[in-house]
Amino acid sequence: VVGVRTVASPRCTVGSLGGRTLPGAVRVPHDELPARVGDLDRSRPSILFCNGPQCPQSPDSLRSLLEAGYPADRLAYYRGGLHDWTTLALPTERVDG
Repeated sequence: VVGVRTVASPRCTVGSLGGRTLPGAVRVPHDELPARVGDLDRSRPSILFCNGPQCPQSPDSLRSLLEAGYPADRLAYYRGGLHDWTTLALPTERVDG
């Protein structure tokens, strides 16, 4: 699970970050993803998420990975993002740093 949330997008504010993420998620801000594509484990699917359906960061990240030649069968998109995850009262964990 790869969290691509940052505060750079006008639709994704500092308050929306909330210091929480999905359990076990690797945090790679969407604007750093092309340079950090090596951080993704190609042996298993990477599931990208951001703040929620209103946030463009996951779709933008998926496009940039596909354009860079990342295998489509190794990518997935959790459209609900952190918003829907927390609405469903699923567990989260603190973001370090």
